[in-house]
Amino acid sequence: GPVRSVAFSADGKRLFTAHEDGLLRIWDVVSGTLIQEGLGATKIFGFLFSPDRSLLVTYEDGGLQLRDSESLEAKLSIEDDNSAMVFPSAFTADNTHIVGLGFNADYTESTIYIWNAQTGQISHRIEGLAYTYDFQISRDGQYIAASHLVDSAAMVGLWSLADGTRIADLKPDGNAFDTFTAHSFDQADHLLTARSNLVSWGGDG
Repeated sequence: GPVRSVAFSADGKRLFTAHEDGLLRIWDVVSGTLIQEGLGATKIFGFLFSPDRSLLVTYEDGGLQLRDSESLEAKLSIEDDNSAMVFPSAFTADNTHIVGLGFNADYTESTIYIWNAQTGQISHRIEGLAYTYDFQISRDGQYIAASHLVDSAAMVGLWSLADGTRIADLKPDGNAFDTFTAHSFDQADHLLTARSNLVSWGGDG
């Protein structure tokens, strides 16, 4: 079936793929041969590697699991807040937290979830975000940035990753929502937004 997730192992010798049919497949990169297909009766529809490739978050029919990337053994279950639409999508660089998005039924309201990667429990949530479909984590792991609407005005919000506290709502040049649907932190942790708009954020305002 169609591929939903794909990533290399830490040594670059294996390729992991997750498919719409729920089968996790592992391939030998050099020979192209299939090393493993499936994980018993477990259906895996997607996955997320930690930065050091030692951990694997898997999207399974029974919920979210954190697995060892070598043995594929489950280490712990990740709290999913009883929602079928919660998607972990990034680890912090130090492997201590997992960050993801949850959505309401029509995808107009979002929640950013921060999980403790050691326990799998939700540390905190950033709730009530309008039309938020992506976020970025600063390189130092201190901040989360996400575009959203505030009273119908397009903003880029900044929050503390440590406790979810809102730090600021930044308004780039222009009012159109699509002027900053893409945003990222550069190497100096300045926040860059689409269409060459730049918002500098050094952590001190």
